[in-house]
Amino acid sequence: MNFAFDDKICTTYFIHMKDHNWDNTKNLSLIEERGVSFEDVIVAIDEYEKDILASYENDELVSLGDAEITRHKAYAKNTLKKDKRISIRLSGRDLEGIQSKAAHEGIPYHTLIGSILHKHANGYLKEV
Repeated sequence: MNFAFDDKICTTYFIHMKDHNWDNTKNLSLIEERGVSFEDVIVAIDEYEKDILASYENDELVSLGDAEITRHKAYAKNTLKKDKRISIRLSGRDLEGIQSKAAHEGIPYHTLIGSILHKHANGYLKEV
C-alpha cells in the first residue's frame, strides 16, 4: 500500500494482530523457549509507528494515484542517481569511526558517506 504521510511517500505492509491466525500453542512454546511472545515481537513499535498504524486501521490514509506514484518514483531515481566519482582523503581515525557507525547501521561505509554528503548538500545537516 502506498500512502502519503508528513509529505513522504511510503510503501508499507502491516500485520494485523486481529486478522492473524496465530496458533496459541506455538506462542506458548515461543515464550517458553525464548522468553518472548509473538505479540511482543510484532507490537514492539514506537509512538510514531503506533500513530501510523492507528490511522491505517481507521482508514484515514489515502492511497496515491498511479500518476503521482510514478512521478515520485522518478524523483527518487533522479535523486539517487550516482553518476560522478570522487576521491577523498580521510584520517584513519575518521574512517574507522565512519566504518563503525556503518557497521552498526548494517550498511556499507561508502553508502553512509554518500548519505551524509547528500544530506549536507541538500541542507538537511546543520552545524550545531
